[in-house]
Amino acid sequence: MQVVGIESCYGFGDGCFNIPLIEAIAEKYNSRISVAVKKSCEDVFYNVPCIKEIINISDLYQGINHYNRHKIKNFQITQNCYFPTYRNEDCEHSLASTALVVGNKVCGVDFNPRPKIYLNDTELSAINKLDKSVKNVAIESEYYSGQSWANDNDFERLIIANPNVKFWWLSLRKPQFNYGNIIYASSMMTRRECVALISNCDLFVSVGSGMFCATLSMIKQPKNIWILWIDDYYKYENFIMKNKWLPDSTRWIKNRNDWNLLILENGHAF
Repeated sequence: MQVVGIESCYGFGDGCFNIPLIEAIAEKYNSRISVAVKKSCEDVFYNVPCIKEIINISDLYQGINHYNRHKIKNFQITQNCYFPTYRNEDCEHSLASTALVVGNKVCGVDFNPRPKIYLNDTELSAINKLDKSVKNVAIESEYYSGQSWANDNDFERLIIANPNVKFWWLSLRKPQFNYGNIIYASSMMTRRECVALISNCDLFVSVGSGMFCATLSMIKQPKNIWILWIDDYYKYENFIMKNKWLPDSTRWIKNRNDWNLLILENGHAF
């Protein structure tokens, strides 16, 4: 069985979208896959059955150059290499559909583009940390990714309004405030365990980074999802909701004014 090289250089979320494409390539070429990826997001590719090895690279095209030197058939599937062009051709093109278009145009494969992540039993057992006697809310707080309008003040307002809710803070940085109902989850759990935990929460507050993309793949999803980010450029919403990757109850909250009204009207998370 031959090995096919794949470069998926950036992003945990990009990797979730690329796993179905990688599996389609493996099937078409009856191959095992060597995937070249940055160390910071290699964990998205753990446990994928068709992946033979993970090669760490530090920059774009290092993986492709490696495969070419070793005369290994390869494909560049990094979204950043294609999305700007596809969007220029179609202003409604979604980043969520980029892997599918790359598969069709570049790799000659068709597949179900719903993102995937393969969590093992140990990672899935993270849900046992949830106290089912209270409501659990996961906050994906990497708002400085550039997609979100939210900041710590917005999250703090939600937390203050819900003293009887347990909040799981999913960020490598510590929260800038301290309340008894906040758990700094990323200090004691892997990113993959955090994804498992999100799937069983009562509410997931998302700012649009990798954990959001991983959540799209889950068969079991949070009961409620609030998305606090601007969708003008990447055009996720229509594609994702059309394909029913999120529950109908999902709320897209597109600016701080709408968020303030939501908190003011409800005074609580549920």
